[in-house]
Amino acid sequence: DVFIAQGRIFIDQLEAVADSDRETDLFPFIKRCVLDIICETAMGTQLNAQTGENVEYCDAVATISAISFEYIRMPWLWLKPIWYASGKGFLFDRLVKLSQDFTLKVIQERRKLMEEEGQLG
Repeated sequence: DVFIAQGRIFIDQLEAVADSDRETDLFPFIKRCVLDIICETAMGTQLNAQTGENVEYCDAVATISAISFEYIRMPWLWLKPIWYASGKGFLFDRLVKLSQDFTLKVIQERRKLMEEEGQLG
C-alpha cells in the first residue's frame, strides 16, 4: 500500500512537469519518493517530502550524503583540524543533529501512539 500510494504521488508530481517543454531532472523527484517510502515503511510516519513538507530534513539527508562522499574521497579531511577548518565538519555535525532530532521525535510520537493504543506495557 505504501509503495502504491507514494508511487501515485510520484506520478502526479511528474505529470505536473511533463506538460512543459523544459528538460527536467528526475533525480530530485525519485529522491523524495524514496525518502517518503523509507520513512513510512521503516519509521511508520509520513514524511510527505514529495508534497513539500519536511524540506529541511530532506535537504539535510542529501547534504549528509554528499559530505560523506567527499570525506571518503578526500583523505586530508580525515584530519580533524582540516575537517572543521573547511566548514564541512561543523555543517555535517549540525545536519546529523537535525536528522537525529527528527528521528527521535518520530520515535517519541510512535511510542506515545502505541502507549495510547495499549500496545506497550
